[in-house]
Amino acid sequence: MPNKPNFSRQSPEQRQAQIIAVAARHFARDGVAGASISAIAQEAGITRALVYHYFPSKEQLFAAVLQHESKQLLMDTEPDSGKSARDNIEQMLRTMFERIAERDGLFQKTCDVTNRFTLDAIYMAYCTNHASQQQRILELLDLEDSDAIRDRIGAWMVFCEYLAHESPQRNASELDEIIALCLSTLEHILATKLD
Repeated sequence: MPNKPNFSRQSPEQRQAQIIAVAARHFARDGVAGASISAIAQEAGITRALVYHYFPSKEQLFAAVLQHESKQLLMDTEPDSGKSARDNIEQMLRTMFERIAERDGLFQKTCDVTNRFTLDAIYMAYCTNHASQQQRILELLDLEDSDAIRDRIGAWMVFCEYLAHESPQRNASELDEIIALCLSTLEHILATKLD
């Protein structure tokens, strides 16, 4: 039996967050092309018109989901001043690998996108996240901020993301091996110890 519209009192921010949370599941499962605004609205217990009130197109809703995922990942990987640089970077990697495993469909389904607006949204979320993580690594390792160092960190991040996407469902020992590889690779390309 379909959900009846849920017009309970929510602030615009709460309603947007609700729609984004539901949409993330649908995009992860069905991709951008396959996701249905009607199904998203039904699961959220609201009308299609209300979804479109907040997000005028499916592409804009997908962009909001990507921005939310990117911000959440940055929050979840915030460095802990009580830990070493190595421990912080290792925790960042573990969190990234876990998030990609949880949301693998969302990230993988972006590959079938041809819409320019959606491609731009993917690129912006990706660049924002990378720039923030690069800055964190520079600060954690107390490195000179130069284009060359940022390029090396950026290339390392792409390498780590590739490994995370290539086989997202790993057992604990496989994940430990991959993270150890990522950490030693970072040490090698920066010519510095993480400890």
